[in-house]
Amino acid sequence: MLVGYYFLLLIGVLVAQWTPDWLAIDNYFIWSDWISDLGGVSFTPMPIIFDFACILGGIFCIFLNLTLNFIFRKDTLARFGILIGLIGNLGYLGVEVFSINRNFLGVMHELFSGIAFGGFVLWAFLLGWCIILYNIEIPKKIGWYGIIGPLTTMILFWICKNLLCE
Repeated sequence: MLVGYYFLLLIGVLVAQWTPDWLAIDNYFIWSDWISDLGGVSFTPMPIIFDFACILGGIFCIFLNLTLNFIFRKDTLARFGILIGLIGNLGYLGVEVFSINRNFLGVMHELFSGIAFGGFVLWAFLLGWCIILYNIEIPKKIGWYGIIGPLTTMILFWICKNLLCE
C-alpha cells in the first residue's frame, strides 16, 4: 500500500512538472509549490492522481495506527500519539475531499491540511519518544527519526516561509 502511495505521488509530480505549455496551466515545481497544488487543475491536467494518493495514504496510515495500538497497548503517551495520528489520517482524507478544486468556504482545504500535517508531526514526535523510551521491537533509529525529522521539517519550513520566500 505504501509503495502504491509513493508511486502515485511520484507520478502526480512528474505529470504536473512536465505538462506541455499548450495546456495553459502553471507548471508545478516541487521546491516552490505546495504539495496540495498537485490536486488542483491549475497545476496539473490529472489532479485525480493526487486524490487517489491521499486516499491510499490516509487508509494505509489508519491501518498503521491500529497496528501500533496493539504494540503500545499499555502506554498512555503512545496511545495519545496514536489518537493524534488517527486525527491526522482523517485530515489527510479530508485534504482529498476538500482539494484545491473543491475548497468549500475557501478554508476547508487549509483546515484539513493543518489537521493532517499537525497530526502527523505530533504523532511522529510522540511515538518517536515512546520508541526511544521503551524496549519494544521497533528499532531506536526510527524513534530518533520520529523526533528529529518533524523538528527539522518545522525549522526548515519556518526558514523558507519567513526568511527565503518573502
